[in-house]
Amino acid sequence: MVTSELNRSPLGEQIYDLLRAAIINGEFASGQRLSSQELSERFQVSVTPIRDALRRLVADGLIEVLPRRGTFVTRFTAQDVKEVFESRRIIEQAAAEKLPEARDEVIQRMAALLDDMVLLIDGETFTDYSRYLDLDSKFHDCILEILQNRQLIEFYHSLRTYTYVARTLAPAAEKRSSQTHEEHCEILEAFQRRDVARAKQGIATHLDNAAADILHRMGLVSV
Repeated sequence: MVTSELNRSPLGEQIYDLLRAAIINGEFASGQRLSSQELSERFQVSVTPIRDALRRLVADGLIEVLPRRGTFVTRFTAQDVKEVFESRRIIEQAAAEKLPEARDEVIQRMAALLDDMVLLIDGETFTDYSRYLDLDSKFHDCILEILQNRQLIEFYHSLRTYTYVARTLAPAAEKRSSQTHEEHCEILEAFQRRDVARAKQGIATHLDNAAADILHRMGLVSV
C-alpha cells in the first residue's frame, strides 16, 4: 500500500479499497490494532479519510471498535463460525426447496460462474483469491435468488460478510480449491436436475466442510 496507488477517485474511497484489500490479503492479522494516526502517516493523508474508511470497514465487519481499547481487525471464535455457517445452511437449503420453481437462467448463470472460478484454480490454491471469493459470492447469490424472500436474503448477506471475513483472516497456503470445486459441481448438477434432496445435501456438505476448513485454519480445531 503506497501513496502512488492513489488516483483521482474520492480519497476516502481509495483508502477504503486499499485497507480492505490489505485485510483480505493478510497484511493485517486477525486481532491486530489499527491506529488512525499510523495509517494516516503510512498513506501520507489526513486522518479524516482514514476515519471514514475505518467506519465503512466496521460496517463490513472487517474491523471492530472496542471501547477504551481502540480499533482492531475482527477476531472470530469457533462458536461464531459454527453459528454463521449453520444459519447459512438453513437459508440455502430453504432456497433449494423452491428449486422446481427456479428459472433456467439462474442455473445457467451458476454454471457460467463455475466456469470462471475453475480458471482461477492453481493446485490447492487460487491465482486470484479475492476474485475467486467474489465469484463464489455470486454463485451462492444465485441459490438465494431462488428463495425470493428479501428479508432472508438481506439477513443472509450479513452472515456472508462474516464468512468472508473469517475466511480471509485465516490465511493458509492451501485453500482446498479442488474439493471446493467438486462440491460446487455437485450443487450445480443437483440444481440442473432439479433434485431438491440432492441439492440440500450438497449445500450441507459444502458449507459444513467450509466451516471445518476455516476453524482448522484459525487453529480452533484439528483435522
